[in-house]
Amino acid sequence: MSAKEIAMNTSNDRKELFRQHTAALQDACANISQFHEQVAAAADAMQAAFDNSGKVLVAGNGGSAAEAQHLSDELVGRYRADRRSYPAIALTAEAM
Repeated sequence: MSAKEIAMNTSNDRKELFRQHTAALQDACANISQFHEQVAAAADAMQAAFDNSGKVLVAGNGGSAAEAQHLSDELVGRYRADRRSYPAIALTAEAM
């Protein structure tokens, strides 16, 4: 296979990847109200836990573990405002 043929295949692969990504984004945007409802339900559940002296436990694997750690840090820390700390633990960070 020549360099030109390889470049054409790479270009076609890239275009297909972009097409697939765009289709996935369109699907996600079509269901954005469902996403907002899920986020609101999660926020309500966390608020209920805090109101009842509970805590939020989060976990993940790989990159999701990093996201879980970040979420718990933002809850325990004070993010944007001077507020009380919310009890949260990233289970992946506290493993022994």
